[in-house]
Amino acid sequence: YPRGKGGLFLNQLKFDAGDPNPANIEKKSRLLATFLSNMGVGSREAPVVLPGVNAEYTTVDLNRWNNVYIRNREGQRDLFGDGLDLRHLVAGERYYADVPFLLTDYATAPVPQGILGEAAGIEVAKPADMLYFLHAAQVARPAGGEERPEVATYVVRYADGSSVEVPVRLGEEVGHWQQKSPLPLPNGRIGWAVPYPGAGTVDTVPVLYVSQWQNPKPQVPIASLDLRKGKDLDRARLLVLGVTVAKIRQ
Repeated sequence: YPRGKGGLFLNQLKFDAGDPNPANIEKKSRLLATFLSNMGVGSREAPVVLPGVNAEYTTVDLNRWNNVYIRNREGQRDLFGDGLDLRHLVAGERYYADVPFLLTDYATAPVPQGILGEAAGIEVAKPADMLYFLHAAQVARPAGGEERPEVATYVVRYADGSSVEVPVRLGEEVGHWQQKSPLPLPNGRIGWAVPYPGAGTVDTVPVLYVSQWQNPKPQVPIASLDLRKGKDLDRARLLVLGVTVAKIRQ
């Protein structure tokens, strides 16, 4: 509906948090993203990155910083100590919520495939309009009401020596890694939610979230990333499986 120099866009797609099929929410999100892109949403001063539509991606190799096995191994502690793991998560470069991530693969012997706890100096060495994170959390005390406990922090370090902290909040960017009915979050799209093969008595589904962060300094290369424990680390532990850099496609 034209209105002066602009117009109104009426979105009649229904986003129902109670949708029995979480994939419907992702499909509607992609459809809406395509509509907005075709309408020219975004500008030279404030570009909008639309996953799967107008972005060029570079995956970050986390192999040197991974410190935890995502498949439980005999004689070693379980991933989160609850007997469950991510054994059916396929490694390699794959898309989650329309964003490619590189999950460490191995050819001969098992290797750690995730970061649990802290890590420093994760090499990026690229400018970025947006960063995407593939992660999950083992939640001890869920967030209630409007509270958003900070369970971890990504520290973005630029080539010019400056840095920015990116909080990871429970109920905002990440949720519990085991859910009966996985739901998206305000800044956490469902990247992967696949039931265990032959689940038997397991009535939950493992869930990985994809959160995004818009870079306030897109012209300055990002040198590296750090992962730090958050202020409310007693509420949950963060597992990081992938990081991806995105640039607006010109």
